[in-house]
Amino acid sequence: MNVPDPQSGIALDRESILTAVHARVSQEEAIHGAGGHGKGETSVFARLNLADFEARQLLADDLPPLAWTFTDFMLTQNVGLLVGPPGTGKSFFALLLASAVACGRGCEGILEAGVRGRVLVLAGEEDARIIPRRLRRLRDHLLPDGYGRDSNADSDEADFLENLIVVPLAGQRLRLLDKDGPGAPATTNVFDDLVSLCRGKNLQLVVIDPQSRFYGLDENDNSASTVYIEILERLAAETGASILCLHHVNKTAMVKKDGFRVALGQGAARGASGFTGAVRAQMNLVTLTAEEARRELDLTGPIEEGEYLALAFPKCSYGPPRPVVFLKRLPGGVLVAVEAPERVEQKEAEAAILEWIVTKVREHAEQGKEALTIRDLGRFSSEWKDIPGTSRQRVEDAARVAVLDGSLFTVTRANKSGRKTEYLSLSPDVPEAPREAPSFEAPEAPRSAQNARAVLIPNDSGILRSAQEKKRPDEFQPSKTRINRDVPEAPEAPLLKKERAGALGAASPLLSGGLPQ
Repeated sequence: MNVPDPQSGIALDRESILTAVHARVSQEEAIHGAGGHGKGETSVFARLNLADFEARQLLADDLPPLAWTFTDFMLTQNVGLLVGPPGTGKSFFALLLASAVACGRGCEGILEAGVRGRVLVLAGEEDARIIPRRLRRLRDHLLPDGYGRDSNADSDEADFLENLIVVPLAGQRLRLLDKDGPGAPATTNVFDDLVSLCRGKNLQLVVIDPQSRFYGLDENDNSASTVYIEILERLAAETGASILCLHHVNKTAMVKKDGFRVALGQGAARGASGFTGAVRAQMNLVTLTAEEARRELDLTGPIEEGEYLALAFPKCSYGPPRPVVFLKRLPGGVLVAVEAPERVEQKEAEAAILEWIVTKVREHAEQGKEALTIRDLGRFSSEWKDIPGTSRQRVEDAARVAVLDGSLFTVTRANKSGRKTEYLSLSPDVPEAPREAPSFEAPEAPRSAQNARAVLIPNDSGILRSAQEKKRPDEFQPSKTRINRDVPEAPEAPLLKKERAGALGAASPLLSGGLPQ
């Protein structure tokens, strides 16, 4: 039986069809390996030695340091998202982020760069004539000539010019993934070429703008979206750079019928949850209406629609949560931070809490008191309760943030039960350890008292006195029962009395070293 070819209309016999199928299978195997996608390459599990990952081995060495692309936000060599509606200003804000890493300027009051070096911005929608204009506006804002130029401007400008690389790619084929038939998508030669381009260039950050141009598949496909983030993680591992993708919001966030904050959540991103679930950091940028800007920032006077924006950080894996930051759009598109009144109050409260914590840790260290854990700070509510808006949780969170940013340190010591515990310290190498219980040793009985009862009994202050000595009225008086239980009333030779006193001293925990450690 002959079957017509759907393209040419020419009838094909069974043998021709089989030949065509085998040729296609051979082609697929050449691309993806025999047996399907990924079957031609050795998986990571074939190379693993489980002994290298036992807890004993992982804890044998010092903890590896954490390096952040931006301080306390987005670990290096991780993948993050910048989400926002079209026309919000994501692309210009991404340039600000790129500039912060390239030269240390661009995100004052928003984020602080944790690394410094080369940045590659892949501008998938931008015309080649637009990029130089944006860069000029950005440089003029960050590094103005004449009055206001500081002493570091020359070196920062040199880094800006050398480290910031922006490639306009409108109209180019940019898909990093492709999918032909059922199964998982596979990387394209575009991805391979991108890895080769970036490898060995000492890049600290790669910006992909926008994600839709480079992804190119169904955004509602969770499997494909997870694979997309996976290959970006491979790009990060191959190049040593962090990857930031610009992405759009969904229809619900676009409408904002319940206010702008609906667009600030992690679920506001468009498409499958595989995107937001797989990345380690996410920022959401949304414009405010004039009324929202007046309410949030306590502004008066005329306000243009879209003049003010809100930036949220709905996902901050491995770092502390971050508050919403409000931005103002200047002429030319540059975004600068503005502070809401409640944020000013919050920062003042945070500073007061940190000052109290540092003072308390120093006080315990200088006075020889027991060192404090983070949870111990909650016990002193009578001291911090007058700081506005302060709670036990807020005090503990402030201490954790202080440890992360180096304002405080933790040292590991054994507590009274022998369990290893992290105590707060003002120094990484001079730990404030828990105060040890005092140790008492029994002094030798006076020779003049050898013929008397040579029993040594501690008073309330821990001072050892013989039972014969006259007690002060405020000292502990041992009961007759205790004397009769510990020391027999039968007469003994003076030497034996002295020996019994030594034996009692050696046997009593109060006499031989204090409380158990």
